[in-house]
Formats: sequence, structure tokens, C-alpha cells
Amino acid sequence: MVNMEGLPDDVIVEIFSFLPHQLLLLEVRTVCRRWYTLSHSADLWQTVDLTLGFNQTEKQAMVSNLKRVQDHVKILKVDPRLLQTIFKNDIWQFLTLKTLHLNTLCKTTVSVLGEPNLRYPRLEKVYFTSAFDNKLVLSAFSGLKLDTFEWKYSGPFQQFRETILALGKMDNLQKLNVSFCPKVNSHVLLPDKIWTPNVPLKLREISLSGNNNITSEVAFRIIKLCCCLQSFELASCPSIQSFDTASNKQGISNTRSECVQKPQKTDHSHMKSVNFVGSLNVEDSVIIALSYICPDLRNLRLTDCKKLTKNVLGVVFRNCRFIDSLEIANCTFKRIEYKDTVTL
Repeated sequence: MVNMEGLPDDVIVEIFSFLPHQLLLLEVRTVCRRWYTLSHSADLWQTVDLTLGFNQTEKQAMVSNLKRVQDHVKILKVDPRLLQTIFKNDIWQFLTLKTLHLNTLCKTTVSVLGEPNLRYPRLEKVYFTSAFDNKLVLSAFSGLKLDTFEWKYSGPFQQFRETILALGKMDNLQKLNVSFCPKVNSHVLLPDKIWTPNVPLKLREISLSGNNNITSEVAFRIIKLCCCLQSFELASCPSIQSFDTASNKQGISNTRSECVQKPQKTDHSHMKSVNFVGSLNVEDSVIIALSYICPDLRNLRLTDCKKLTKNVLGVVFRNCRFIDSLEIANCTFKRIEYKDTVTL
């Protein structure tokens, strides 16, 4: 049996770190004055998860304790039933908060967020799930220098269209995740529809996986407009099919000629990773076009793209010098196997 009283403070805090916050609040801090003090140590409260199942006593204890540890919290996950209770007090300021998870927000709760730039000025990442019009939420966060915004949405398309426009004020955004939103119209997600032309986009990662209406034309348009884009997630997008190589508007003919004829650094995308896993209808023309536009690709995921043929292999290995292997229809092909057709 270890005598806890004989252990130094840092060791006790380390032991406390393995305990759920409910136990710290309702049991540990009642043992003695020393444990009460240590249970409020900064290291124990950098991440606070209020989305778990709490009874009324635990809920009140958690909310009450946040007043003592608010200067330590860096990651906060909030259950909608606690949102009103936590944010209704204008005095509260989470000055160190960097990541905020908001679950199932509704119109009646967005007003309690107040002024995020005053309450959590260091906020960098926002994640929330909603089936409601949260234009007010987006507008509230638009004054912050967010680098990550993840939104899981299942509501009406019209509300999504109005809400997404609020992203236009987030000119520091580097990561945008609007995955598995089945009612989203792909054209609404075009950067030139969201951001004004004079805004230099810093987007480095975009995830549109699981959206039924994303087309290949929209995908290539996004690549063209987001010059800093390095990662593009397009998994399970059934509407990505072929790419019209004869089109004068969006076709490969113009884009390809720009990339092939003495390409300059500004002539092509610096994309590093594209994921088409599970996009069953992707055809050769899409991958061939991508290889010309994105020659710096290092990771191209094509698992379960059942309409692809081996015809893309030689072109991709020739144009994308950093790709050493491709998986098509659950078969892996290596660059060395195509050495006779690849010219570096």
C-alpha cells in the first residue's frame, strides 16, 4: 500500500490525471485541503469534456469548477444542455482556449456565445455539428484568426448556402472540413463563391468526403483557386466521374497545355495528397488530368475506384515523380514495374 501523503505534488497530480473530472470534483477534492488544491492544477484541466453523461449534481459541479480553472483550459467540448449555463455569464473568459467543440447547436443557444474575440482571443480551431441555420455562429467566429473549421451539417441546403457565406470573413482559414453533408450543392463550396477575389486564401487542407454532389469540375476548380492547397479529401464522392478533356471551359486541354509547356512554379498546384478512396465512379480522365495539374503529388489514394484502368499508371508515374506506387482495384502497382514507360 502506497502512502499518498508521502508523495510529492507532481506525482499526485500525475495520478490524478488518470481520473475522470467527475471523480476529481466530487470525491478527490473532499479528501483534504492538499488534494483540493492539487485537483485544480493546470495540467489536469487543459482538456475539459462536457459532452459526457452527467447527472444534475455532476453538471453543477463541473460548471462551478470551470470558474476556477478557466485560465488553464485549452480544449473545451461542450454539450448543448450545458452551453447556456456556461456562457451566460459575461465575466467568463477562456483566455488560453485554443480548440472548441460545439455539439448540436440550435438557434436558441448561439446568442450565449457572446463575443468570441473577447472571451477566447487565442481560439484556433472550431468543430461543430448542426442541422440548423448557424449563420450567427459563423459570424461570431469570423473575427478570429481561426486556422481550422470543421462542420458536420445535415440540414436543408438553403440554410447551408446562407451559412457558408459567413466563412468569407475567415481569411486566415487553413483547414476546412465539410464532409458527409449529403444535401450540400458543390457549387456553393467554390472558393470564389465564398471569398472575395482580393482575399489571399491560405487554405491548405480541404475535406469534402462523403458529399454526393461534388463533381470533378468543381474539384478541379477548387484546386485552381486555392494556390496553397496541399491536401484534398474526396473519398466516397459518387458524382466525381469523368473530366471533359474537350471542354473549352473546364477541360484538361487548356490546363494541360499550361502545365506541359515549360511549366513555371505558378502554373501548377503544389498539392501533396489527394484521396479518392471509395469514389466508385472516378474514371481515367480525372486521374490523368490531376497528374498534369498536380505534379508534386506524393500520396494519391485510389482504393476501390473500380472504373479506373491500368492506362493511368504510366501517365501518373511520368508526371508525378514523387509517387512510387498506386493501388487500383485493390492491386498495388509500383513505379519500377513501369520503368520502360516512365521518363523522368
